[in-house]
Amino acid sequence: MTTINKAEAILMMYPGHPIVAISRYIGKADIENMIQDGDVVLICADNHSVRALIADHAKTLDNIVVVNAGNEITDGTVQLWIREAGKNLTPPITYGHPEIKFVSEDDRSEMDCLTAAKLPGGEQTLLANMTAATYMLTALNRWHTQAWEAKGHGPGWTELTFDFITGEVHHLDMRTRRNWAR
Repeated sequence: MTTINKAEAILMMYPGHPIVAISRYIGKADIENMIQDGDVVLICADNHSVRALIADHAKTLDNIVVVNAGNEITDGTVQLWIREAGKNLTPPITYGHPEIKFVSEDDRSEMDCLTAAKLPGGEQTLLANMTAATYMLTALNRWHTQAWEAKGHGPGWTELTFDFITGEVHHLDMRTRRNWAR
């Protein structure tokens, strides 16, 4: 069986652009050096703790776009977080996702993806990773074209869920959810 992680899948889908694929787990020591004000970050981490580290750091930056994907064997989610001039234009990736809010002591930065895949819940499929990568690029395009604002571009979604077994895709505008404030 051939394995490929989401970072590599996105890099393959977007050739010729200034994308850096980091095909390893990153830890707390990496975040500040890797992510700077004005960056566009595509999180392909299979670890809620790393997502929490990135989210915590992104809150300290004035301008950042974060596209986060998480998937299991047949389903997943993609989120678009836009922060401009120190204000969230869309909800952070932690909004509605309490599993992302806490940094764990389980630092996987020394593991490679194949090792992590052997952990409980770590197994994934190429199709799920490619589906997540495709929707991440869709979210990136929606940010770039400002379609996330839904001005004549269909529903304004900031998150979507997919299941390739059922063929279902649900578009969610988390800005309309209760208790979200910029």
